[in-house]
Amino acid sequence: MTIMTRMPVPRAGHGPNRHDSGLGGQAEYLPATKEEDLVTRIDSVRAATDSAKDSAQHAAEVVAPYADMAKEQAAHYAHEARVRLAPKVTKAAQQARVQYASHLAPRIEQART
Repeated sequence: MTIMTRMPVPRAGHGPNRHDSGLGGQAEYLPATKEEDLVTRIDSVRAATDSAKDSAQHAAEVVAPYADMAKEQAAHYAHEARVRLAPKVTKAAQQARVQYASHLAPRIEQART
């Protein structure tokens, strides 16, 4: 039985024994050393981090124009709502003051005495 490691070996060339298939699937793979696993994990984490960072940056660049437009529209709608509702709110507040003065204030004064 031939023993093969996970790391490339200098003697692996372009010959028939380059791949496991040349050995009929009978090659024995040794587990990676702790140093090899550590490097592999670090590289894998770095690659995943870079990929996630690039994806997030791309998404932000794609969404930015829409976010600016949404912000402008929200400000426009808020102003329009203020213009339309301000007279109604002012009128309702005035009516509430009148109702309070005519109905509740005398009863509150009566309750205090």
